[in-house]
Amino acid sequence: MNNLKKWWGEIGSPYLLISIVMVGITALLFYTRAIDLIVKPRQASYQEKPAGKIVDIKMYDLVFIPKSTITTTIGIYQVGGAVSAIIGDTATFKVETFGNNSKKSFLCIESEVKTDCYRIL
Repeated sequence: MNNLKKWWGEIGSPYLLISIVMVGITALLFYTRAIDLIVKPRQASYQEKPAGKIVDIKMYDLVFIPKSTITTTIGIYQVGGAVSAIIGDTATFKVETFGNNSKKSFLCIESEVKTDCYRIL
């Protein structure tokens, strides 16, 4: 028993103290990195170009997930969600680019019914 007390007093306690300090520093580094990811806003850039005027809208309900096909004077777009618009409304193609080069594409519609952007599938 005396050998254990001697070992703890001379050798064991400094190793335990160093281990506790290292675990604390590691936890602090992980915490600050996580806070940076949560609080730091995403750096995004936007590019917009006209997508023409709406010619036709068709809505589909596939397994409780609504999708819409929008035909404009420039092209045909399939978007997620039910679109509220009127024939002749203006559409804009919008691309959002993030810092890690990932992109999201949207079709934005300016309408008297509802002005909104819909994710392109």
